[in-house]
Amino acid sequence: MGSEMNEEIWIQLLTGPVGALFLAVGALWIIGRWVGKYLPQWVERHLSQFDKLIENQSEDREMHKSALIELSNNLHGVSVEVGRIKENIQEIKLKV
Repeated sequence: MGSEMNEEIWIQLLTGPVGALFLAVGALWIIGRWVGKYLPQWVERHLSQFDKLIENQSEDREMHKSALIELSNNLHGVSVEVGRIKENIQEIKLKV
């Protein structure tokens, strides 16, 4: 009878809250090891993507900067031409 009570207690412990606790701790341990193994790789991949994005934005910024400088120079040229046209119109008005 003593061994039957002992077996019942063990069965209750293994199938009850204590068993659930050991199962949860074991699952967390396995998940923790898996995350610990792959998380650094994911973080490194994520950071390298950010580095590439920053490099691409730097290249784009330089391209936009050079385009704006060229546009500004062209606009200055147009401004000079408009000034000459205004002078010519003033001369024509004075002659008429």
